[in-house]
Amino acid sequence: MHLSVANGNTLEDIPKDIDLVTMGINPSRPRLHEGHYLTLFQACRLLDERRDAKGLVFIDDREFDNKKTTHERGIYLPPARNAHDIEGLIRDFVKSMMHEMGSSKLSERVDIRRMSRHIQLRDGAEGGNNGFALYRLIADYRSTIARNFGVFSHDPTIAGLSSVRPACDLCGKGAREEQVKTYGHEYVRGSCTEACCSNDTYTVSIRRGDPHWCMHYTIDPLRDVVLSRMRDAGFAHILGGDYGEPWGQKGIPKASRLSSTIDTIAPDVTVHHYTGPLLTRNGEKISKSNGDRAEPPSVRQLERMLSQPTCEL
Repeated sequence: MHLSVANGNTLEDIPKDIDLVTMGINPSRPRLHEGHYLTLFQACRLLDERRDAKGLVFIDDREFDNKKTTHERGIYLPPARNAHDIEGLIRDFVKSMMHEMGSSKLSERVDIRRMSRHIQLRDGAEGGNNGFALYRLIADYRSTIARNFGVFSHDPTIAGLSSVRPACDLCGKGAREEQVKTYGHEYVRGSCTEACCSNDTYTVSIRRGDPHWCMHYTIDPLRDVVLSRMRDAGFAHILGGDYGEPWGQKGIPKASRLSSTIDTIAPDVTVHHYTGPLLTRNGEKISKSNGDRAEPPSVRQLERMLSQPTCEL
């Protein structure tokens, strides 16, 4: 069973019997922006209302965006320092919400996990680590994923196996599209073209838990399928407001695409997708480049953001 809650609806639309509230934040910059804080705020509110549920916040340091990827420069993984700084900001915000909401054990119920660490762990994944289980899911259902996500893409193969790319363990540069070679569910190989790097061709063993690989950000949330099966749990995934906006040639929101994909490849799991308000500044969507904040918004500001489908800051 899956629910894709359209932009502007309330958190109350999410069923009461969920077991885990999750979300992800990309650490491409060392600070959080208003959208991140709003998504965290919604997750905390949902956890405050559902005291038996737990929270899992991912720092998505193993995802890339094809809009920022070219054949000339490949992709770069974010600096580890960014992930460290973001993790501290998340912990501080959750603690502040614990005091604001009077929920004394809120911070104890929220786990913060870097994706680079998560893919190495064995949380009960059948046949290996979490990363291997996720990669196998992507590989086995690549045609369905491509059908739901590949139509709009600048790179028509982005939602196939090429949506998973190896990254050099010396300089952190991800392989360009034409350099990626896959070997079943075992290995991904790439070539480093960074002039100052001594590495040439490198092989990443996903089965053995090597963290030097990354995935396209649209398929990153499919980890919910693997985790839901491991924990036999119902998930609520809180997404940014842009996931509820028309997207691609057919104008289908990314949240709806995710739900449709999971309906097809994993009808046995329960994952609900909720998208909050779309935040804008001067008529443009809040992004990492125009929304960084030195301090988190106040609860009053966050409540105002939640009060309307689109909020101009």
